[in-house]
Amino acid sequence: MSAARVIIEMGAGVDLAPGGQVRLTGLKALAPETRQAVIDLARTRKADIIRELSRGDEAATGIQPDGRERRRMITPAMVDSYRAARQWLLLRLDALLAAGWTRDSLFRLKPPLGHLFNNCVAWSQWWTFPGMVPSIGPAGEIVFGFNGGAALRARPC
Repeated sequence: MSAARVIIEMGAGVDLAPGGQVRLTGLKALAPETRQAVIDLARTRKADIIRELSRGDEAATGIQPDGRERRRMITPAMVDSYRAARQWLLLRLDALLAAGWTRDSLFRLKPPLGHLFNNCVAWSQWWTFPGMVPSIGPAGEIVFGFNGGAALRARPC
């Protein structure tokens, strides 16, 4: 793994400042031990970081040539939601398909339109909320019930 990528994984930002120097950002938000580890890594691997960032090695570092971190289409939170949803949906797949859902409307990850995602129910954030109890409603919709009686309904798209 590249040194720049390790610094990003530790929670700091890294880019090239004018004059070709390494600039670290977000250090104040880190714990003191982590902050020191980032600084030490940047000092010991400075030449590698400069080389990685100056050649725009986005595949290795995850950093675009202008210093911004590359956005990922699938976030860790989305993966957690999908994992939580998948088993429940598969156990009830026949009933959901009979109610008008399709496999695409349940599971498919659609590409973003601008900055908005148009994903189907398996990728919904509601699967990971504490106290959420899913059920199938009378019209075939998926009902996300929460403690206190509140509920959200997802209908086939």
